Amino acid sequence: MKKVMKQFCGFIILGIFLTLFLNGCTDQATTKELQESDIPSNIVFRPTFEIIEGDLIAGTAFAVKFGEEGSTIILTALHIFGPAGGLEADIPASELPSYVAKVTLNDLFEKSYVGVANEVLVIPKSKPYPESIDKDVAAFTNISSENILTLELYGEKLSVGEPVWLLASVMGGESSDKKLNKGKVIKSESKQLVFQYDNSDIGLTATSGAPILNSNLQVVGINIACGSKNGKLYGFANPSISVIKLLKEALRN
Repeated sequence: MKKVMKQFCGFIILGIFLTLFLNGCTDQATTKELQESDIPSNIVFRPTFEIIEGDLIAGTAFAVKFGEEGSTIILTALHIFGPAGGLEADIPASELPSYVAKVTLNDLFEKSYVGVANEVLVIPKSKPYPESIDKDVAAFTNISSENILTLELYGEKLSVGEPVWLLASVMGGESSDKKLNKGKVIKSESKQLVFQYDNSDIGLTATSGAPILNSNLQVVGINIACGSKNGKLYGFANPSISVIKLLKEALRN
């Protein structure tokens, strides 16, 4: 059985595009700090996807409670099912059910088995980066696990200067055991969340699909891409506002 492991964070060409984000950037009042000790086990995962070609190990994933029935849904980035994940071409969202048989979830930091997601939730409007940021999401349901913990999607825009944290294992610049990598919001809108990392030396390989958190341990976005300019490292996320809308539409269908 073929096993593919691709670790990726897409880079955006910044130039004038990012310069526009930096104009008018102001800091706001200090909020409470999110601490490493606030992050429990079994809340962020390294997923292994059973696909037609074999096993695909790519990106990062996490779980949320969603909908009136409070169903557990696994979220990650759609673009990992493409060249970013070591595949020859992007797999359209509509074809994921016939392409992915199941998803095995292991704790990202402890490497221990957590559970299995057995079904793809089709999100008809989902599109992969770089075609889209605000529609880049993949979701999985029918969870078999007694230990999985869930996060909450935050449905409001953030303020410029507000602190955020990438919950993921980085590949350089910090210990891979460090769970939280802080940044501050540069731009917050419905189509993208842009933030600047405090540490511009971290390696963001394999962080696509990881949650971006606020100080209340709520998910404000799904990590999609990164880029650098003038020695500064920036992150681009699919805002939770957009994710919530896409999930509601998917569950109605």
